Amino acid sequence: MEEQGLLPSQRESTASTERSSAVFSESVRLLYNNLPLTVGANILLSALVGWIMLGTTPTWEVWAWFGGIVAVSIVRLYAWYLFSRDHSIQSLIAWRRWYMLAIFVMGLLWAYCIWLAQLSSNELNIYLITFVIAGITSGIVASTAGDKIAVLTFNTPVLGALALYFIYEGHYEYSTLLLVHFLFVANLSKNIGFMIEQQIITKHKNIELAEQAVAEKNRAEIVGANLESQNKALQEMQRALRLKHGEVEALAQENMQSREAAEQASIAKSNFLASMSHELRTPMSGVLGMLSLLMSTDLDDKQHKYTTAATSSGERLLQLLNDILDLSKIEAGKIELDIVEISLRNILIDTEILWRPIAEEKGLDLNVTISDELPDAFLGDPLRVRQVLANLVSNAIKFSSQGGVTILLSGVEAENMEWLITFQVTDTGVGIASEVQDELFHKFVQADASISRKFGGTGLGLVICKQLVELMGGEIMLDSQSGQGTTFCFSLKLHKLTDRNALCNALGVVEFGGDFDLVLSREVRILLAEDNEINRLIVLSLLEYDKLLIDEAENGIKAVEMIKKQHYDLVLMDIQMPEMDGMEATRVIRNMPTGQTDIPIIALTANAMAGDKEKYLAGGMQDYISKPIQKKAFFDALTRQCDAIKIC
Repeated sequence: MEEQGLLPSQRESTASTERSSAVFSESVRLLYNNLPLTVGANILLSALVGWIMLGTTPTWEVWAWFGGIVAVSIVRLYAWYLFSRDHSIQSLIAWRRWYMLAIFVMGLLWAYCIWLAQLSSNELNIYLITFVIAGITSGIVASTAGDKIAVLTFNTPVLGALALYFIYEGHYEYSTLLLVHFLFVANLSKNIGFMIEQQIITKHKNIELAEQAVAEKNRAEIVGANLESQNKALQEMQRALRLKHGEVEALAQENMQSREAAEQASIAKSNFLASMSHELRTPMSGVLGMLSLLMSTDLDDKQHKYTTAATSSGERLLQLLNDILDLSKIEAGKIELDIVEISLRNILIDTEILWRPIAEEKGLDLNVTISDELPDAFLGDPLRVRQVLANLVSNAIKFSSQGGVTILLSGVEAENMEWLITFQVTDTGVGIASEVQDELFHKFVQADASISRKFGGTGLGLVICKQLVELMGGEIMLDSQSGQGTTFCFSLKLHKLTDRNALCNALGVVEFGGDFDLVLSREVRILLAEDNEINRLIVLSLLEYDKLLIDEAENGIKAVEMIKKQHYDLVLMDIQMPEMDGMEATRVIRNMPTGQTDIPIIALTANAMAGDKEKYLAGGMQDYISKPIQKKAFFDALTRQCDAIKIC
């Protein structure tokens, strides 16, 4: 309620002071609200780290360090208990100082852990500690509710100690990565803290508005009670209503501006998520890659168990990041379709092979039906079609406890070689109430909270499905009732494909322009290892020369066997192939006891992110050609690796 007798500027100043006090109070409460879970996780992680270091590090020092962790944790829990009993506004500053002191000491203890690890006789310990510290220093952002001072207070001694260790060991690149990680976490905590602060301010403003509304209501009731006897009060009330009308119009204008600001914030959020998801996915891919390399070394059973668990967790996190990246790219209009030849029958067959064991494990039947009159070859994006279909089948199996899941593929011919293709997925699961069906295609929404607790999930899958289907020019629908199962179907218009040469022209994969050609000084034999028939057709069309002898292999295993039996001057190796991929095949070739271990191998891949080329070269390949293939770049790579081939 506004105080009587104060000027408008004084009232605004008072309200601003109250909001600042509310922001500070709420931020301190958030720090202590998260404290028990944070302390528990800290003790658990320190116990795990201590267990790992026992036997390779002086035992008394490990116990002393763990004892320090437990002691500080007990003090923090006791502080949380006292705070829950007395957290008046007058004492909040002291409580916040105690919190900062406690996490600073905890940071020093984790920094001490790094010193212990370097004393260990097992070098693996320092990398495990580094992995744990990366998680802790990232997790502190959430546990401190975005308080950047708290994040810096904890992270500075921990990451500083780790950076000094790497500098001492001469690993300056690791120190640089730690600096990037430190800056990223600091910036993330700043952004989260700002969003939380804005939410608290908005909440406080809403409370002020509610109090004002209650005050106005009380005043109106008093005026109404005296209306018959006080004509003058009626006139005053009419004047007040006119003033209130002006305030309502001003409020409506303010709401419109707030809505526009919210829309702009949503766009900024999508761009931020797209950028951050990509930046997070890059180091996560590195973590998974290093774990994969670690698993290929000689590990004991315990180490293999830990590494397998870390890999599984990393893959789940990477899947979530991929979902967020897909959603953000779609919202920002940055996702592009890869239109190639697509076999709908193969997609259905692969889907059945993938999901039948999972369905049978739950005691469910999986039935797949494909319309007989449906052609096989179309132009479309197979990755996105598989992604949508896999998500719908996964949900159908997840939400069904008995009965089965039916997949139906049908289509009708439209015009100009186009077909209307319909994918239908029906389950016998829990069903969806009609009043919440429209909400299912909204972000982070499930039918009810109990579903999230029982089955898990982020609520992003159906949103991505809907937007991908619409991006491909189709639509997605559902038909369901509670307890009676659910049917999802999506329809696409796809162009029927009949001519392979027309496909090459339609895709525009190879650039044939330029006044240049190949000259061969002798007969050259090349092995093309590529699982995609269209990609083989494209490469073969570039290599139609009398002295060029081309052999083909559909996967890495066949390529290795052919190299054992035949001498080749050059190998064109696709990276992603079934049974054995290009990187694995290259590793096998380089490790052959005899034969062509030094044969030039050129990578063929659609992966064109920063670092991909270096990865392939480090894996034993000599050169790199990205897809879609450009003729000049293709010929340049051939001439660099084979002296008998020249460009004229």
